[in-house]
Amino acid sequence: MESLSVNEGINTDETQGGKASIFPYAQKITQILTDKFLLNSKMTVANIGCGRDLLARIFVEYRNDVICVERNDEFVDRTKRLLSGFNNVRFVNGNTQNTGLERNSVSMIAIGHAFIGVDQQKTRNEFRRILKAPNLVAMIWNDVDLRDGFSNEYERICRKYYKDYLASGSDVLTNEQITEFFSWSFDYNQFSSELSMTSDELARMQETLPYSLGHDNAGHDPMMKELQDAFMTYEKDASVTLKFVTRMYVGRIT
Repeated sequence: MESLSVNEGINTDETQGGKASIFPYAQKITQILTDKFLLNSKMTVANIGCGRDLLARIFVEYRNDVICVERNDEFVDRTKRLLSGFNNVRFVNGNTQNTGLERNSVSMIAIGHAFIGVDQQKTRNEFRRILKAPNLVAMIWNDVDLRDGFSNEYERICRKYYKDYLASGSDVLTNEQITEFFSWSFDYNQFSSELSMTSDELARMQETLPYSLGHDNAGHDPMMKELQDAFMTYEKDASVTLKFVTRMYVGRIT
């Protein structure tokens, strides 16, 4: 299972709301949530564990008021930098079992990596406490398409250098766990996406990952070299394409 942020995009053109969309699949996610669950921009959304997944970006661009819940100071600082162009986001120190949010304060919770390994009963109780109508919880993540040559090589490099990287297809969350959490009532959506990048765009994308290696990290330069070698192997017309599958589970916790 891959963090959404692995596929953070490379378009940093300025828009009225801040930087242009970095997720090639953001519109699909918000379309599903709008069509099936009546998501609207007036709802307050909490991104629990924002430092690993940066789902918050999707919803700040949709013009929701977004609360990022995260305890890791490094992740918070990095997320603040990535969302610095927006004024509809704030940060709270908390986690899945103790979010630090007020009762009945958010209409939807978005979560990815942060759900892994949680105490489901305590987390469900906390989510129930802070949610208000329509009481939505969306679990969203990506799997890199390992059938594709460049995507497979990209995955190998990420596994090698990123200590917090969770491999695609690792199945750390079973269908049984998800089904139990949502009390056997949820909606599942899956769709393929891809992101084409030049060599410079690939390098720039890596610098924005929540678990990116700093320039002073001993692994930074070797990792970038391997990425550039992979680019040279698989490039076509001066670009490569990263392919992945987005998975989204949505249910109500009442």
